Amino acid sequence: MYVNECKRWCKSGEHLMRATSLEVEKELGIKNLLHRKKLRLAVASMNEEEDDLLKCAGKLDYLWVARWLDDIGLPQYKESFIDARVDGRVLHYLNIEELLYLKVTNQLHFASIRAAIRVLRDNNYNGQCLKRRAAADEVNQNEWSNSEVAVWSSHRIMEWLRSIDLSEYAPNLRGSGVNGALILYENAFNADLFATLLSIPANKTLLRRHISSKFKQLIGDQLSKAKHDYELMPNHQQLVPGAKIKAYKKGHFTLRKKRADYELTDYVCPMVSTPTSKYSALRDGNKMRNELPSTTKKDDSPISVKSEENATGDRSSLKSEPKNSTDDNSNGHHQNSSYDIDERKSNKSASKESPDKEEMTS
Repeated sequence: MYVNECKRWCKSGEHLMRATSLEVEKELGIKNLLHRKKLRLAVASMNEEEDDLLKCAGKLDYLWVARWLDDIGLPQYKESFIDARVDGRVLHYLNIEELLYLKVTNQLHFASIRAAIRVLRDNNYNGQCLKRRAAADEVNQNEWSNSEVAVWSSHRIMEWLRSIDLSEYAPNLRGSGVNGALILYENAFNADLFATLLSIPANKTLLRRHISSKFKQLIGDQLSKAKHDYELMPNHQQLVPGAKIKAYKKGHFTLRKKRADYELTDYVCPMVSTPTSKYSALRDGNKMRNELPSTTKKDDSPISVKSEENATGDRSSLKSEPKNSTDDNSNGHHQNSSYDIDERKSNKSASKESPDKEEMTS
């Protein structure tokens, strides 16, 4: 797609990594920001600047990501992800601004992608970790561990619904993004929300009670209690179907909006530990638009040394100022007192001379 332009302009991998986003867009004609991010991550991987987890993520191409969207119950975004060529590396470092660029604005779908990326990281980006169908020994099984439910795909959730006599409501989950990771890792996902997504009417209390008991049996008593405690928190965020992502752009002189939940540069799935490689700063979507920072340290610069000297001088002057101010106040007090005494003497002498002057005038 960009081979001819790259041969003409790019000299080496380092030249490409040090180029700004405007230069890459102008010289190579790459206007898609996810294409630029994918190119930089690929060059960084060639320089052996990635960890083992990212190496496993690099084995997953953009076609696998399209199938992965189908597994987690979000096939409606396959076209936008394919056009952006989102592969395993880009998915690992995907931020909220790029997710909005991919036309994912639904808060529930955002939570589904976040939970699904967490499962991929826990399984070292194993492309076969998700379970799409029930095994032969799981047909009559009623209890599962959380590690087993976490890798359930959307199709596996539908099979589970058929096994609990809710087969007529199972097709309603298509395109909802409900998978095993969302059910376990999202605190706001509860039985009532599940029943709402299944389009079970509120007046059918027996069905809702049935799905509530089966939902509690699926996730276990401990996780069910944790979700209930989260609902009792005063500042808990309720997950509503159809709600949009509320994000804000952080600036130097702007405050965070009250109704915004995320920053645009935040990762979709937060990192547990950040990499320490040379090009790790370029993997962030916010920092990839700028050049690589200079290697000079602030402590070694002459400006910082002067500032430290000025700081020490200011501290010494601040210590000496109180004494001088007290001396000045004391001197001023003595001068004012002497001035008052002289003024009183002059007033007394003026009062003595005044009767003599009156007799002379008479």
